[in-house]
Amino acid sequence: MNWGKGITLALIAFMSFIIYMAVVLISKSTDLVTPEYYKDEVQFEKEITAQQNAMNNQSKLDLDLSPEGLFIKLDTPDDVKLLDITLYRPNTKDGDIILESKGKNAFIEGSQLKKGRYLLTAEWEAQNQSYQMRDTLWIP
Repeated sequence: MNWGKGITLALIAFMSFIIYMAVVLISKSTDLVTPEYYKDEVQFEKEITAQQNAMNNQSKLDLDLSPEGLFIKLDTPDDVKLLDITLYRPNTKDGDIILESKGKNAFIEGSQLKKGRYLLTAEWEAQNQSYQMRDTLWIP
């Protein structure tokens, strides 16, 4: 085989690979994180302020995972009347868990949790200020 045939075969193989990758990537669905992505983006500054408030307040989020479920404890000096907890599952639409808890503690049963990664968001209000903490949770 000479140089011309080798280069031609290499170009054909490369072009076939690029066309295959284009077809595979176009066929994948690319859902947005939320249906109202751009509207939620405007609220991002409020989230940053709430996260900064939680850091300044020296709040901590303690997660205790057991076979029975997930125990969430918010360690903050403020009096918390309502704690909103969201477990967002990035790879499926149906796996999200939204929970409202009265007080600083919450429990999610193990049967509700599926294996994989969750993005946990805890939000509360105290002294006319909003607070937010985020964490990543892995369920084995």
